[in-house]
Amino acid sequence: MLSCEEAARSLLYAADDVTLLDAAARAALNDHMSHCAECRRELRDQAAVATVLRTRPPDVPSLEFSAALRARLDDTNGWLSLADWRRWTVRLLPAACILVLAAFVAPSHTSVRPGSALRDAPVISGSEASEAILWDFGAPPDAVVEAMLTGPQPQGTGQ
Repeated sequence: MLSCEEAARSLLYAADDVTLLDAAARAALNDHMSHCAECRRELRDQAAVATVLRTRPPDVPSLEFSAALRARLDDTNGWLSLADWRRWTVRLLPAACILVLAAFVAPSHTSVRPGSALRDAPVISGSEASEAILWDFGAPPDAVVEAMLTGPQPQGTGQ
């Protein structure tokens, strides 16, 4: 048997049109309502409201109201349109494509050839060499990894 809370979910459907409920829900609601006067009263009230709403003629707004509302929405939408991501993406798409194309097509303007920085660098020994290679942006990756792995040993470890 349904509780009043469970029956309340079905009351609105039953008040509007009992055929909106499936057979099992309709039978459970009828069984509950045969024992509950409060739910019968609620169904009667909801059915009265549904009848009034069905018989009422639809409200049609006047043309003046529609025009005033449209103008007010256009005024309000003025600032909000700046935050519309769809406008920005569509308008900036050509510029983004040109930048991507330029990044791939444009020649590199670096004057250092790969490997030349190490060949032309002064000879530095020990830990200074390890630190210097980390700041050389043209250094090959394997030299950077080697400098990181074989860098200076911490003092006082006994090694």
